[in-house]
Amino acid sequence: MKKEYPQFDEIKVCESEEEAVRGADIISFTTVAQCGDDPEIVDTYPYVAKEGVKPVFFISMPSAAKFDDEMIVNAKCVVDNKMLYEAWEEEYPYPTYPKIAVIGSKFTNLIYEGKKKEEDILVSTNLLGHGFVVDEEITRFPGFVHKAAVHPVIECSQNIPCNSCHSAYHKGCISIRENMTSLPISVKESTCINCGMLSRSGYLPGRRT
Repeated sequence: MKKEYPQFDEIKVCESEEEAVRGADIISFTTVAQCGDDPEIVDTYPYVAKEGVKPVFFISMPSAAKFDDEMIVNAKCVVDNKMLYEAWEEEYPYPTYPKIAVIGSKFTNLIYEGKKKEEDILVSTNLLGHGFVVDEEITRFPGFVHKAAVHPVIECSQNIPCNSCHSAYHKGCISIRENMTSLPISVKESTCINCGMLSRSGYLPGRRT
């Protein structure tokens, strides 16, 4: 660990979630979590108790954890793509969170329960709030390449364990590299034939430039 992350002065293995988050300014979860229709699945997620954290802290989590509702109700909640969570809520009706195990679905559950309002959920960028990445913003993602041809355009902004696009695109035009939580990239050496597999599979659109 120290060799791979030399920028950290100290790396400590904690015995419990409480010990890991106590006194932290920044908390990050990348939890591999269970999903299902049983709401009690949430009880298996890492638990962050209000009493164990600072009054003000930042938490980043493209995954699942358990919080007391009061913590989230009083927090400033930010998502990368509000329409994504709204679509999941429509496909997997309340309670959505245990079925998806991504924290943004907990936010939509609280809206359903009347504990938060739509306007309480902020979007990290206004452009993503429209449900797609426009040309000016695509260059910020690692999947962007300059290519005068038909090629896949990556519109994924979540570092979550997912390889759906990689699996659907049998021509090898998309790669998630060695880490499943990495953002997908367009493979420069491959040739896109505009097969439409991603559009039909509901993953990514194809785009001609």
